[in-house]
Amino acid sequence: MIPRNIKAIIDLYVDKGYPTGSFLYAVLINNLSEAAGRADQQNQFALTLICKYIYNYTPKCCWGSAEAVRDWRKLHEEHPEQAEAAAAQDRERRQKYYEQQQETLFEYCTRFFDQSGG
Repeated sequence: MIPRNIKAIIDLYVDKGYPTGSFLYAVLINNLSEAAGRADQQNQFALTLICKYIYNYTPKCCWGSAEAVRDWRKLHEEHPEQAEAAAAQDRERRQKYYEQQQETLFEYCTRFFDQSGG
């Protein structure tokens, strides 16, 4: 699971167009070498999960390049109703992220122990 503070920042970026810090900005523009260099220890370990969260739980038009990030923030400023509609498509899934991850972890552990006879 990704750190809760990072998820909150990503969600604010998606929902409100708020700027992120330099680490998440590098992730959002798909500059992973820059992101790895800027990550603190916690985010170094979570970088793959953060990328998967952005890929699977956010609108595809709000990440991937500096232009996409710039355009997403501009959309929030100039056409907030359109930005809200785009962000709303994934909001329920984003809100249930930790619940879904806990279920996945529980299922994995259950299968592991069933297979190992433990």
